[in-house]
Amino acid sequence: MLFWRASEVKFGTSGWRVDVKKEFTDKNVLRVAQGIASFLKTQFQGGTVIIGFDARPTSQHAAELVSGIIAANGFEALMSDSPSPTPAITKTVIDKNAIGGIEVTASHNPSNYNGIKFIQKGGIPSLNETTSQIEKLVPSSPPKQPQQQQAKPINVREEYILALSKKLDLSKAIGMHVVVDPMFGGASGYLAQALSTRGVNVDEIRNVHGMGAELTPNPKKENIAELISHVQQRGADFGLANDGDGDRIVAVDQKGNYYPSHMIGLILADYMYSNTITKGPIVRSLATPSAIDNLAKKYGIPLIETNVGFKYLGAELAKGAGIAVEESGGVGLGWWIPDKDGVAAGAYLTQAISNYGKPLDQIWQDLAKEYNYGAFTTYDFEIDDKLKTAIEFLYKDTAREMFGGRKIASRNYNDGIKFTLDDGSWVLIRKSNTEPQMRVYIESKDARAATEIEGAVNRFFGEWLP
Repeated sequence: MLFWRASEVKFGTSGWRVDVKKEFTDKNVLRVAQGIASFLKTQFQGGTVIIGFDARPTSQHAAELVSGIIAANGFEALMSDSPSPTPAITKTVIDKNAIGGIEVTASHNPSNYNGIKFIQKGGIPSLNETTSQIEKLVPSSPPKQPQQQQAKPINVREEYILALSKKLDLSKAIGMHVVVDPMFGGASGYLAQALSTRGVNVDEIRNVHGMGAELTPNPKKENIAELISHVQQRGADFGLANDGDGDRIVAVDQKGNYYPSHMIGLILADYMYSNTITKGPIVRSLATPSAIDNLAKKYGIPLIETNVGFKYLGAELAKGAGIAVEESGGVGLGWWIPDKDGVAAGAYLTQAISNYGKPLDQIWQDLAKEYNYGAFTTYDFEIDDKLKTAIEFLYKDTAREMFGGRKIASRNYNDGIKFTLDDGSWVLIRKSNTEPQMRVYIESKDARAATEIEGAVNRFFGEWLP
């Protein structure tokens, strides 16, 4: 006879994420929901909580369980009437003056994962101190499930798109041809509608809700071949892709070139600061290329560096920063929400491209030259005991020369280990907080130098890996 046993609940960089078959059970969802409800009770006497869910097959049911627990604890539960991106839930938390929000999602993780994100009052992403409190309040046994669904439905999509449309100026984008790929995720219909209602010619692909077993809704280049193909075959101006819960954004140009979020962030920052659409500091993670630093110098604006994880960047947006940029899919706009938003960033990128009056590839070439953008690469290692030993060695090592003979100018231990080299290149090695992987980030002056450094890193790890 099998007995149910409570598993440990741990929140990573962006929420609680687990394997659907192993840990994303009704009982564990109820436990996490009760932990959040208990946390809210320590902060508020009552209030409204906004609940949303992405397009994974298990998400809506889990959101209903969460809503029932929130309502049973004396709060008003407003639940989205359809799959929604996390940014739309965040925006609704702000607009409704809610005490918090909950999105059932595993974001960009594979479809065999699911999870829960908690959004604090004001739309602020949950920092470690908050999630640590929630973890302590998660009961070892699930609370009794309410007999009836007590949440009130809310049309999150309509209000979000209306609010975004009021801020956009797409007058110069009328007639542009854009392909949008929400990767079957919660943002299906959002970016496409925001653009098409303002005169942009939009083709939306992979917009049927529900993720198949083989899909990883992470808009890395290897996962968006279909978007690249549609852009080129249909002669579109460019393409945009979001991840499973719509907070990430990437782009491709008419030639099929790939633009991750740090490139998009540089374009948006140049456009917005030059046209005074935004003001205040610019924020980047320590894993984001230094072209952002050069832009900050040009416009005379403060630069803030944070650890990896958009919750740290979002906290700065909440304090008044103008734009936040990270390397792994996230761009945040301070006047919109204090978190990353792939839908809003995609819409504003369309506005920016139309105002530059040049193709995306030409815009990028000009800005890369102006801000001295060199070469940037990132890749992963699966974690095992030998790799852990290698990382421990790097922490203890005092050698001043490695990485292909380049001398180490300085080390930064704030988030993993970041080595700044004597030629201006840098290498960051850190453990992912969302996946069982070690991440390597490299920036250098050109592709040749980046390849040399990558080879040196791989030779080092090759001595430790099986």
